[in-house]
Amino acid sequence: MVTSIIYKIQGVASFLLIKPFKLGFNSLFLYKVLTIRLIKQGKIYEAKECIREHNQAIEGDPCYLQEFMLITLVRIKIASFRKYGHRKSLSKAVKLLDTLLIEANKGNRIGSIVEILILEALAHEVNNDLVLARKSLKKAILLAEREGYFQVFVDEGLPIYRLLSEPLVYESSPDFVLRLRSAIEASSKVIHELMEPLSERELDVLRLIAEGLSNQEIGKKLFLALSTVKGYNQNIFGKLEVKRRTEAVKRARELGLL
Repeated sequence: MVTSIIYKIQGVASFLLIKPFKLGFNSLFLYKVLTIRLIKQGKIYEAKECIREHNQAIEGDPCYLQEFMLITLVRIKIASFRKYGHRKSLSKAVKLLDTLLIEANKGNRIGSIVEILILEALAHEVNNDLVLARKSLKKAILLAEREGYFQVFVDEGLPIYRLLSEPLVYESSPDFVLRLRSAIEASSKVIHELMEPLSERELDVLRLIAEGLSNQEIGKKLFLALSTVKGYNQNIFGKLEVKRRTEAVKRARELGLL
């Protein structure tokens, strides 16, 4: 059953056939993995359908199993803001993270606390609030180092790598942060091939370029001035070592950025 579900991930979200009331931890973990894969592929609608199919599993106050899927729901809302500029999605994600953090602390679920703090940092970063992003990430780092959590950072890849480069974050635990950065570098083709990784906002612009939007349309979508969008274009072209939009999209796909 599990194998057949995995094979269907390349299609649409119709593989989600297990009824919500039958979901246990193992099934929820599988759906979380599949949903995150959809998000990384930019298939936000399919990821939402994945959650919607199992709405009974995430209704009510957060508990141990519900929390698992609610954290994934937060990822979808952050991704929705990145791709479509849906500010309500980001606001809901931040509020949900606040609630999840309270419940995880009550249950002393350290792994959940670390993951929630990391997502808080990423949510604040896409909202251009680096002060709060650094604050959340520093909390996650100090707790993770003390309790032995490591891979959860590595799995986030480039977005968290950029925040780990912040001096104030690095200073919170230099040795641990260096180990995290080295592990992400070792697992990331993009970091190996790019002298300077694209920022989160540059990735946002790049995704919209790939969708065929004009500079004016990108500006409206991301609430940016036209001159700012053009500046991001030049940064993207420089980092990808290309001269045109079509070349940028092709290069980004080769590197797995799109």
